[in-house]
Amino acid sequence: MPLCDWEKTITCPYNPSHQITVERIQWHLVKCRKNHPASDHVVCPYNASHHVPKPEEQYHISTCSDRKIVELAKYSWAMDRPGHHGNLSMPPPSNINWGNLAMGVMEENWEMKATVKQCYDPRKKAAKSQLLGQNC
Repeated sequence: MPLCDWEKTITCPYNPSHQITVERIQWHLVKCRKNHPASDHVVCPYNASHHVPKPEEQYHISTCSDRKIVELAKYSWAMDRPGHHGNLSMPPPSNINWGNLAMGVMEENWEMKATVKQCYDPRKKAAKSQLLGQNC
């Protein structure tokens, strides 16, 4: 179940009670696969976030939505001619004055923007605390 109504979740193939957000599915699948070593799931060759049961592997491979991307890259006609793919023209000259970068003109200065001017002292904080202050 998503935390927010607008979050899109995916059901974990190893444990259907796991509802994972799209952004976290890769990390979750790695952990969950380690926790279920006896499962018969295989990883799709077109998308590593597709873990399918072994009996459904061939069907998934033939219908995977990400297959198109891999097949286009594999059989692209432009790649058949080495050196003749992509935009090979020179880019326009840059308007940035690179000499000023060396002097730090375009860099951020975090010390100047800092609002806290005094370092944190844990001893002072502990002395003020009612729990730790008596025995220190």
